[in-house]
Amino acid sequence: MSSSRPSNSSSNPGRSRHSSRIIAQTTVDAKIHADFEESGGSFDYSNSVRVGSSVGGDQQPRSDKVTTAYLHNIQKGKTIQPFGCLLALDEKTFKVIAYSANAPEMLTTVSHAVPSVGESPVLGIGTDIRTIFTAPSASALHKALGFGEVSLLNPILVHCKTSGKPFYAITHRVTGSLIIDFEPVKPYEVPMTAAGALQSYKLAAKAIARLQSLPSGSMERLCDTMVQEVFELTGYDRVMTYKFHDDDHGEVVSELTKPGLEPYLGLHYPSTDIPQAARFLFMKNKVRMIVNCGAKLVKVFQDEKLPLDLTLCGSTLRAPHSCHLEYMKNMNSIASLVMAVVVNEGDDEVRDRDSVPPQKRKRLWGLVVCHNTSPRFVAFPLRYACEFLTQVFAIHVNKEIEMEDQMVEKNILRTQTLLCDMLLRDAPLGIMSQSPNVMDLVKCDGAALLYKNKVWRLGMTPNDFQLHDIASWLSEDHMDSTGLSTDSLYDAGFPGALALGDVVCGMAAVWITSKDVLFWLRSHTAAEIRWGGAKHETGEKDDGSKMHPRSSFKAFLEVVKTRSLPWKDYEMDAIHSLQLILRNAFKDVETTLEANTKAINVRLSDLKLEGMEELEAVTSEMVRLIETATVPILAVGVDGLVNGWNTKIDELTGLPVDEAIGKHLLTLVEDSSTSVVKKMLDSALRGKEEQNIQFEIKTHGSRADLGPISLVVNACASRDIRENVVGVCFVAQDITGQKNVMDKFTRIEGDYKAIVQNPSPLIPPIFGTDEFGWCSEWNSAMTKLTGWKREEVMDKMLLGEVFGINMACCPLKSQESFVNLGVVLNHAMTGQVSEKLPFGFCARSGKHIECLLCVSKKLNSEGSVTGVFCFLQLASPELQQALNVQRLSEQTAVKRLKELSYIRRQIRNPLAGIIFSRKMMEDTELGAEQQRLLHTSAQCQHQLNKILDDSDLDTIIDGYLDLEMVEFTLHEVLNAAVSQVMIKSNAKSVRIVHNAAEDIMTETLYGDSLRLQQVIADFLAVSVSFMPTGGQLTIEANLTKDRLGRSVQLVHLELRITHAGGGIPEGLLNQMFGNNGDISEEGISLLISSKLVKLMNGDVRYLREEGRSTFMISVELAAAHKITLEQCVKKNNIKRNAANQATSPGAKSTPWIQMMDIKAVSFAAENPPLAELLAAKLAGISLPTDASLPPDSLYSLQFSNGLKLHGKNVLLRYIGRIAKLYGDNPFEAGKIDEWLEYAPVLSQGSAFESACKHLDDYLGSSTFFANQSLSIADIAIWSGLAGTGKRWESLRNSKKYPNLSRWFNSLLAEYGDALNEVTATFIGKKGSGKPTATKTKGTQADQQLKSVNGDVSEKGKAGSKPTSEVDLPEAEVGKVRLRFAPEPSGYLHIGHSKAALLNQYFAQRYKGQLIVRFDDTNPDKESNEFVDNLLKDIETLGIKYETVTYTSDYFPQLMEMAENLIRQGKAYVDDTPREEMKKERMDGIESKCRNNSVEENLKLWNEMIAGSKRGKECCVRGKLDMQDPNKSLRDPVYYRCNPTPHHRIGSKYNLYPTYDFACPFVDSIEGITHALRSSEYHDRNAQYYRVQEDMGLRKVHIYEFSRLNMVYTLLSKRKLLWFVQNEKVSGWDDPRFPTVQGIVRRGLKVEALIQFILEQGASKNLNLMEWDKLWTINKKIIDPVCPRHTAVIEERPVLLTLTNGPEKPFVRIIPRHKKYEGAGEKATTYTRRIWLDHADAESIKVDEEVTLMDWGNAIVKGIEKDTDGNLKLTGVLHPEGSVKTTKLKLTWLPESDELVKLSLMEFDHLITKKKLEEDEDFVDVVNPCTEKETAALGDSNMRNLKCGDILQLERKGYFRCDVPYLRPSKPVVLFAIPDGRQQTGSK
Repeated sequence: MSSSRPSNSSSNPGRSRHSSRIIAQTTVDAKIHADFEESGGSFDYSNSVRVGSSVGGDQQPRSDKVTTAYLHNIQKGKTIQPFGCLLALDEKTFKVIAYSANAPEMLTTVSHAVPSVGESPVLGIGTDIRTIFTAPSASALHKALGFGEVSLLNPILVHCKTSGKPFYAITHRVTGSLIIDFEPVKPYEVPMTAAGALQSYKLAAKAIARLQSLPSGSMERLCDTMVQEVFELTGYDRVMTYKFHDDDHGEVVSELTKPGLEPYLGLHYPSTDIPQAARFLFMKNKVRMIVNCGAKLVKVFQDEKLPLDLTLCGSTLRAPHSCHLEYMKNMNSIASLVMAVVVNEGDDEVRDRDSVPPQKRKRLWGLVVCHNTSPRFVAFPLRYACEFLTQVFAIHVNKEIEMEDQMVEKNILRTQTLLCDMLLRDAPLGIMSQSPNVMDLVKCDGAALLYKNKVWRLGMTPNDFQLHDIASWLSEDHMDSTGLSTDSLYDAGFPGALALGDVVCGMAAVWITSKDVLFWLRSHTAAEIRWGGAKHETGEKDDGSKMHPRSSFKAFLEVVKTRSLPWKDYEMDAIHSLQLILRNAFKDVETTLEANTKAINVRLSDLKLEGMEELEAVTSEMVRLIETATVPILAVGVDGLVNGWNTKIDELTGLPVDEAIGKHLLTLVEDSSTSVVKKMLDSALRGKEEQNIQFEIKTHGSRADLGPISLVVNACASRDIRENVVGVCFVAQDITGQKNVMDKFTRIEGDYKAIVQNPSPLIPPIFGTDEFGWCSEWNSAMTKLTGWKREEVMDKMLLGEVFGINMACCPLKSQESFVNLGVVLNHAMTGQVSEKLPFGFCARSGKHIECLLCVSKKLNSEGSVTGVFCFLQLASPELQQALNVQRLSEQTAVKRLKELSYIRRQIRNPLAGIIFSRKMMEDTELGAEQQRLLHTSAQCQHQLNKILDDSDLDTIIDGYLDLEMVEFTLHEVLNAAVSQVMIKSNAKSVRIVHNAAEDIMTETLYGDSLRLQQVIADFLAVSVSFMPTGGQLTIEANLTKDRLGRSVQLVHLELRITHAGGGIPEGLLNQMFGNNGDISEEGISLLISSKLVKLMNGDVRYLREEGRSTFMISVELAAAHKITLEQCVKKNNIKRNAANQATSPGAKSTPWIQMMDIKAVSFAAENPPLAELLAAKLAGISLPTDASLPPDSLYSLQFSNGLKLHGKNVLLRYIGRIAKLYGDNPFEAGKIDEWLEYAPVLSQGSAFESACKHLDDYLGSSTFFANQSLSIADIAIWSGLAGTGKRWESLRNSKKYPNLSRWFNSLLAEYGDALNEVTATFIGKKGSGKPTATKTKGTQADQQLKSVNGDVSEKGKAGSKPTSEVDLPEAEVGKVRLRFAPEPSGYLHIGHSKAALLNQYFAQRYKGQLIVRFDDTNPDKESNEFVDNLLKDIETLGIKYETVTYTSDYFPQLMEMAENLIRQGKAYVDDTPREEMKKERMDGIESKCRNNSVEENLKLWNEMIAGSKRGKECCVRGKLDMQDPNKSLRDPVYYRCNPTPHHRIGSKYNLYPTYDFACPFVDSIEGITHALRSSEYHDRNAQYYRVQEDMGLRKVHIYEFSRLNMVYTLLSKRKLLWFVQNEKVSGWDDPRFPTVQGIVRRGLKVEALIQFILEQGASKNLNLMEWDKLWTINKKIIDPVCPRHTAVIEERPVLLTLTNGPEKPFVRIIPRHKKYEGAGEKATTYTRRIWLDHADAESIKVDEEVTLMDWGNAIVKGIEKDTDGNLKLTGVLHPEGSVKTTKLKLTWLPESDELVKLSLMEFDHLITKKKLEEDEDFVDVVNPCTEKETAALGDSNMRNLKCGDILQLERKGYFRCDVPYLRPSKPVVLFAIPDGRQQTGSK
């Protein structure tokens, strides 16, 4: 299978790729750090991360000077942190060769508390250390010089000679010298007086015990516990677990902080945040502490005579890199403590010495990170304890990883098994249509099957057309391989990748036939990643360009937006396995299935007989072995009664077997052991097998006086063929003698030496340690066992020197063993009782010892712990022998692997020399023949390199190898292959003849040329080997093509290699075809070659003829028509010339507008046109200014020819067109217009911050607002922000909106001179003319609301609120009054629901009032039906309101107000025709009636009231501003005549107010404080306020929210009415309608609707919502409670006759929902003949066992099928069958007259387009087919369904009962309820 990314093969491809990534990333790290050092204060970290992240994981950048300098700086740093000082000593002279600048002051300063004798010593290069420290201290340091593993002595307590101050000396060794960190012992500390490893462990004892007590199975719980313990242990402000992912990026997976700190949980960071060099250092030095990132670093002086600089990598004091210090400062972290979590890597093992057990390779899994907001120092003992705790944590992490891997593999195997079974029944559709399906095999977001040119889809997938497009691309570009896996279709080269959007990013696809393909699909990684802490927008204070967790997180998201999660190796293994199964399933399925089934059944029968005989033989042998075993063995049944008792336990207990059988085990053990045995027995019977359990068993008869027998037992559960536990077998070891000795040792403490040194063979191996960790005991049994004498190990460190990993006397198997030994010793030291520990080590002879370790504390006369004693319990010799054999086998395998690795490596060296020589020759002058020979040599060298990379032959043999796709000719391949056998053929005088046409030899082909070359060379070599001397070998080639596309062809290449002689030996041919177990070198070579041919979709055959034999090799390759370079250039030139001719103006054509001279721009001084002035300045346009206009005047641009332009955006667009700042195409211009209309929001105080948030979100993925360069949209928004003055400056400085700040600053940096000049000149002139910002109380709005109820404090501000809550402007608790004001012109739909619920939310939050008001001002559209149903829908939503009012209640007051406005000259009566008026308003032309007198207006007003003919020609208009850019202010209509009777007040009035006039009036009159309106009314807000101002009424605050839009949905009541009137639907409550009644009728629960609405919140962001999200919420509500029923499709049902079924029907009462009693019960009838769905019956095979749901298993014995395809089945009930073993779980109905007819209704959307454009007619996209009816039969219980009941038809989905049962002939109508998984939308 091919991959979109190249992979470097090696002994371990995964590790090789990882190493390559490390090399590449190190170069990137070096570049970032170098940039930081050079940048000073202008370093943009986020951009560096993005650049760095573009380096692919498999690229290997060259190691340049920057990288070398960076690595040198990391390793050879010459500064330290000031919390201690440093000395470096020469190992031979004990003199100082390096010291830190603060060392003289810290170590030689005289203390007044200590008498000084003589002069103070001077510390410098060459100083003898003995002059600085007291004699005991100097002696301790001198001892360390001679100590092998010097770090085991840490810390060494030393005292200064002059001051007497104590210091911890922390030592480590580098080449030829000893580096010592000196840390002062704090006055409050009790200093350690000797090597303190075990004493340090005591500090972590509680934490270690808690970690070890955790149950396995939860990595999250483990990490949380670790963080909690470290938090308590160290006292840091923040503790995190930081995990590295496979691609080296990091994630905070667990966190605990002190109150008030921003959480980082869930953040992901780029790999550059923790450089590879730092990770390498963590592998060596596992604890890193930074005490104060702001502290001044201390220089280290080195002896200039040193040949090399000293490395300080192992020093705790080592100074951090300046880049890291900057990172810490930006996140307000002053101090840190970091501990490395190192785990095993895969299954790879390495071996340091032959005598040491193989060690697992290690990798850095993650870090435990502690941060503090103030300087913090942690003393060495506590750091040492934390390091040990982290090692214990790492062991548990490793176990969790192994467990997770096992579970994944187990789940994959189980899923594969189920999928295989589906294939046998319904290949291949079963794996898509049933459960589990292919999406359960590996983690993915969607899957699709392209089979027989049809598409089956699951989850999130592209549409059918796109899938066909992908398949075509695969067939053209990847047909040579078995498929393709990629995490980026774009990078893989798929042309349509961008069109897929966010749906699909990564893909794994496999061919199951040459035309059918199976896809697994993943969305981009960023979609998978969420911020795990609090919402970061509200508290952001960092600059996005600085190094900070949030900026790193965002940079990471930017990087991964084009990639999905990578496909892991085990996932691809699972996919490949399924692919092979599918391919085999397709071979001759129909013709051979029946024959194969019979053959399999016969073979199974034979195997059963053979298996039974073999089982009996094995059982007999097992019984004999148990009875004669030399260890005690006993067995019990599930009842606890003994049913097995061997000879050995008979001897030990004195209880004969005949007396033991039948007794309960608990009666045979000592009373003190009863609880232990009972627990072990109970666990074993549950399948949990325990080991190394110690208990005592009673003795009987002659042995009764000897006392009980002590046994150590392993429990093994006995199972039957169905894996049910039927008993327990106990294999024991008698430890009575050893236990007696240990008990005696414990009792007679004063005489312990006599016991330890007793040479008796009964004394077990014993060793001990004192309280400081030194070995203090080592008895003769230990000497005999290990080969180490007592005097050789005494006074060595038990941990490290005696038992350790490197250079220890007795090497341990792993780091885990070392840590576990430390834990056990620590427990004993602290007085805890330790369990026996499995313990393994290597003796001096190299023999590996496995035993049990028991540890006991050693007390002095005062009862204090002075050390521990350790006892070893050894396994039996037989067991040791078996383990030794196993180890020898492992060592042999590892040895052979080493030999192979050595050979491969040594071959590469001379091969590199050959390649170099060839390249040198290529640079010389060569003839054509010489160049050909060199080319052939190069091909052979490439082939050899390829073969050397084949470390895992299984990938070839099993068909998993990825083949390459390169261009080549057959001539090149054959030449290279033949050259490899020429020496051998010449030696045998064999003549090689080519017999192929020239056009075949020179045809350009595509495929893996090196693998083809390898195959041909192999078959040539074996042919030459087995042919006679002087013979002839002929090579023939034949080539045919199949066209796959316009330019791609499939090539079938057949090669024949014919050689003289008797041919290849039969045995060798069998090896080639894999038919022989023992295989030779030639055989494995031929086998690999044949497998490579298979990978090329080819075959190998061998034909023997008289006197000659032939290899016939066929492979599939690709060919393509090649276009010459000249053709490409010519084609592109034609396109370019055509484009230029279409767009370029003529040379003499100059737009007339550019020739116009601008005279001036006029404006009011209080309100300068900042954006226009900035745009002109940037464009270099001279723009004279005139600030003499009165306040509130429109901007005006005057030209020299007298023409004028008016309006803000009009002027800006004009300048933009001249300056080429208005986009390059109509779309960009439209985008600019969109932002120009949005920009005024910045001047609205209450909306300012939400606008900033919107802008910041947009700039998260864009550099500019409209296109890829500066436009007037950027200028308008920049000036809008700058115009707010200090408000924006404070936000910019707070870094709250990093993307917006970045954009603003970048413009300022690029165009600073022009921008500063204009803002300095004009911003100061803005006075009162600027709109006043409205004060906002509480916090700013977030994106969505999550709670209906919110608490409010007494002071009127938001109290305890949801994190995403918003505030109403100037809202006060108890004084808020809101209204929900629908127009009664239709039913309530989902869009209205949002307004209603938001109003209720704010009313409850502010403890205010909510009223319902019907805006009934248009009698043409309104009716009482709509009023009644609106109230019904409001009640359905649970809206609680104070009262219901009507705008029509205020008609008299409204008429009075209109007349007053006419009298005041603020309104006039206009008789302009409606269409003409509309045009005048658009053009800004005043009406001829605008200046009529008041008297004339009143006269016409009265005509309107009377409803006269003249009056009906008139309307009342407000006199506002006909020149305002906002057209809603251009004299809107206030009143119109309408003779239609009103639905409430009849024909009382002949005229009615408009909504724009009535709404602001009634809102103010009714005391409304805040009017919630959707953002579609934004332009009319200014009109609303102006009308209230003219009326002289109290101002009402408007709060905007975004309108809710749904895909494939119309929400316009006018358009919905069209569907009703044209009978496209049954009514306003039609289930296809988006009305509340419609969606509830379809099955939506109101709770789901409320949850969905409130999740959208009061955001102003426009969005288009998917229905699937709403239906998913609904499913979560209905699934736990809705009853289950059964139905069978009425079309072609199938009758199954159960021959052993009930003679007479019977009835059982079973629950309608197995997990919810509240669903009630149902009566189920069981009959001999039952109905099945035809689709289910078709998938059943003869003799297949199926499960009949709610009954049991049955076996289908016979299937009859007539010519029409109708089926009849016969079978037998099989009640003892297990439901777990069947693949088909079938729903069924009894053959009965009581069945209920059903009509199952499914619905589609009413329109076929996702979103209608503004100018698009919805009638054109009406869906012609929106209903589908399916007839079915249901169980008799469905007679009791009521209208509105929701139920689930098992295996068919959820339904709502719309028409209940009335009579047998009329079906029950059920509406299908979407569940959110279905692909909605018209196809």
